[in-house]
Amino acid sequence: MRLSPLRFAIAMLFCAGCATTSSTSGAGSSSAPEAGDRAESDGVDFTLGGCWKANRNDVICEYLGVSRGADRAVKLRGCGGGGHLAFDDKGNQYKSGKISFGGGHANCNGSKFLADAPVRVTVEFNNIASDASSFASLAFAKARFGSIPFQPALSETGAPPSSTFAAPQIETVARTESDGVLFTLVGCSRVSPSEIRCEYTGLSPKIDRRVVLRGCGGGGQLAYDDRGNQYTKSKISFGGAHANCNGSTFLSDTPVRVTVDFTNVATDASAFTSLSFAKARFTGITLSSLPESTATAEAPAESTAEQVP
Repeated sequence: MRLSPLRFAIAMLFCAGCATTSSTSGAGSSSAPEAGDRAESDGVDFTLGGCWKANRNDVICEYLGVSRGADRAVKLRGCGGGGHLAFDDKGNQYKSGKISFGGGHANCNGSKFLADAPVRVTVEFNNIASDASSFASLAFAKARFGSIPFQPALSETGAPPSSTFAAPQIETVARTESDGVLFTLVGCSRVSPSEIRCEYTGLSPKIDRRVVLRGCGGGGQLAYDDRGNQYTKSKISFGGAHANCNGSTFLSDTPVRVTVDFTNVATDASAFTSLSFAKARFTGITLSSLPESTATAEAPAESTAEQVP
């Protein structure tokens, strides 16, 4: 939406202190959030990656969200659309179009950030004025970024690169518990360039217990990689057989092997920052590379036979 010069002047007058902290002290004083390349909303810290020109009229912005120490939900989009509001350097206002959360769809009732697991968020704005060169402000929930220059597209598709962010180091947790069953991580490795298989064992001390490892509608296991991508689609095996969506039974003191296959995993991901199911959670999981024999299987082997002159 393009504002008239008069309405723009009025908006700037009423917003003269929007990006600065009030100097009034004492009870009852308040301040607007300061705009910059970092922001916070509902206990989640956000770091701006940048905004890119996807084409002549569209802009894609990207940022990383991390919820410190606890799971939290932030409403990134409205159920009727929008959710993000931006103003360009010419005074034009834009409501967000498509919003991606961890590479998937952002939930209009709130997107869940798992504790200490960085998640990449991309926001698309359409019909940008041709003479605009930056966003003066970008706001959502209680967060605000300010003064964001538009960068040229860095890929043929016009989207920002997935390697914009490097996730912070996360402590490795390889043992966890859910519903009385103890789980121990064996590891996660690539079985193909875009498929990851994770394996862990479950042990129920003293008595039989049941744990829901997958949902009847699919999913059940949730993973985030170190590029901020989220993965929910998975194939789950319980003791070599299909996991029951109504719950898998762990017999007392009997270890059971569980494998989980995640598909369409980013090829530049090197770790899962979080892998969760039921009430259990593993963190800081290094992804093993493809075996060298697999990676070089198609390469012709050199002959070791002596050449006869």
